[in-house]
Amino acid sequence: MQLDFESIKSELINIIRLKHLSLSTEKTYVGWVKRFIYFLNKNNVMHTDSQHIERFLTYLAIEKKVSKSTQS
Repeated sequence: MQLDFESIKSELINIIRLKHLSLSTEKTYVGWVKRFIYFLNKNNVMHTDSQHIERFLTYLAIEKKVSKSTQS
């Protein structure tokens, strides 16, 4: 089973809204998920493991120089 961005986005939004998080948080999280999927080069998200996440966080820290709080 391969998940596309729209199905992942829909599920993420449902979870965020169940937790009563702000619209701003929703937009931010959706944006970061989109960036992560793009980082994976559109590989099957179902095969993502902790090494993919670590590489993405390293990329954010080194290449994009995002803040620690953004990474968190």
